[in-house]
This record gives sequence, structure tokens and C-alpha cells, in this order.
Amino acid sequence: MKKLMLFGLLAITLSFTFKSKKFSKQTSYVFVPSGSMEIDTNNITCNAFYMSSTEVTNAQYREFINELKAEGDLEKLKIAVPDTTLWLKAFEHNYFEAFSNHYFWHPAYDNYPVVNVSKEAANLYCIWLTKKMRQQFPEQNFNDFRLPTKYEWIYAAKGGLELSPYPWGGTSTMNSKGCYMANYAQVGDQNIVRDDSGKVQVVSGKEWLHNGFGEYQILAPSTSYQPNGYGLYNMSGNCAEMLAKSDEVMGGSWISTGGDIRVTSSDPYEGADPTIGFRPVVTYVKID
Repeated sequence: MKKLMLFGLLAITLSFTFKSKKFSKQTSYVFVPSGSMEIDTNNITCNAFYMSSTEVTNAQYREFINELKAEGDLEKLKIAVPDTTLWLKAFEHNYFEAFSNHYFWHPAYDNYPVVNVSKEAANLYCIWLTKKMRQQFPEQNFNDFRLPTKYEWIYAAKGGLELSPYPWGGTSTMNSKGCYMANYAQVGDQNIVRDDSGKVQVVSGKEWLHNGFGEYQILAPSTSYQPNGYGLYNMSGNCAEMLAKSDEVMGGSWISTGGDIRVTSSDPYEGADPTIGFRPVVTYVKID
């Protein structure tokens, strides 16, 4: 018997609805309806929730940083400020010096995903976001904003397409016109080399630097490419995304190959990294 796994919204005795048009229209959050799906050979039942339509952007995250500065909360600031030196530490190539200096702070990258933040920092952001949303929508009843569980993330990434390995449907990373559907590292002739013994190898990941990256060379803006069926952008590629209680990140990143940006693709989470971002979710309740 397949294991039935339930997660999401806690049971409550009050009647409720997920139909707050004001919240969904005035924010970048989209509604993910409840449903069931087979994931990892388990039949998963997922309760409804809202999810950020994009990965948290530099501009959104800077608002959080600026409020911590205004409050003089040096302890939280130390945790929350992105470690921009990781651009150079991770890749050890002077190509990334400009990103180390400008990617997070320069307005040209406002709409790009924030990276190089730890899970502890992402959780602090979610706490801050909960407070901000309750101030903005005082008549609504929110649960806490948080990182998604693994099964919530996969369920949302599929966008209602249970059998598709990618958010857009089908098994190809390109559409019928030959256009790429996500930001990932495309393997070309320049990535195929021979080792000292003459054996053919494919140079991949951080080893091929910008020579083998995709259309954007690094990360793409947060609303690049087409959203999935729920209105979620970049659930495959761009930056891998953190989970609530797992040492994994999901969906692959801008240095992942096409086979590693499936909605079930995961990589180990080992701390802040130029390839890792996050997007919050919330189980939102409006009391009738």
C-alpha cells in the first residue's frame, strides 16, 4: 500500500474560504489549490496554500535588510545580509568579481532572485514578511509565512501536470520553436573535452564557468520565461530553492543541465550559495 502523506493546513473548526481577491491581486502570491498527486511513489494529499509567484528578489530582500538597519538589529543583520563574497569563493574566477560587488546592491538587479543567503536568513525574512502582511491586510487572518515542504514545492512546481517532469509539460526543455523554457546550463561542443587518457568527458557545473552557461550567463530576472499552470515562474532552473525541513534544494539552477532541472530534481543544501534562493508560502485563512 502506498503511504498516504498529509501536510499543509492544520484542521480548524471554523468555516473558511481561500477567496480573498484583495490579497492575491495586491501581492505577488498565487493560489495553489488542494489536490492529490503521486510523488516519489507516495500518494500525496496537499491542502491549499499561497506561494510567491517568483523567487524572492533582491529588491524585496533589501527592504527587509533596510528595516533591520533602521531598527539597529545588528544580530539579525549579521545573519541576514547576503555573503556576496561567495560569488568568488564558489567559482574562483575573476569573471564573477562584478557580481560580487554589484549583484545584490545595484538597482539593475532589483528584479533578480536574491542568492547567497542562508536558510536561517530566509526564515528571518519569512518572520518579517508575516509581520508586514498582517500590517498590510489587518482584516485578514494569516498563518505564518514560511518555506515550503518538499512535497508542497513539487506539487506546486508541477502546476497541475502530474505526469510532466517539467512545469511547462512535455519532456523537452525547448518549445516547438526551439526556444528554451528555463534558465539552465546548456551543454555544447565547448563543454566536451578529453582527459589525459583520451577519454571523452563533459565538463559541467561550476567547472565550465560562463563558457557553458545558458542565455543569461548567470541568473535571469524573476519573471523570465512562462509561468506554470498556477502562475509560478522559474520552478525549473534559475536558482535552486530551499525547503522548510530538509537538507535539500529543489528544481536545479543556472549551472544545472537540462536533466537536473526537473521538478523532482534535488541537490544537497550545504549553506548559502550563488545558485540557491527561496520563495515563501502561506496557508492563508479568511474567516467567514
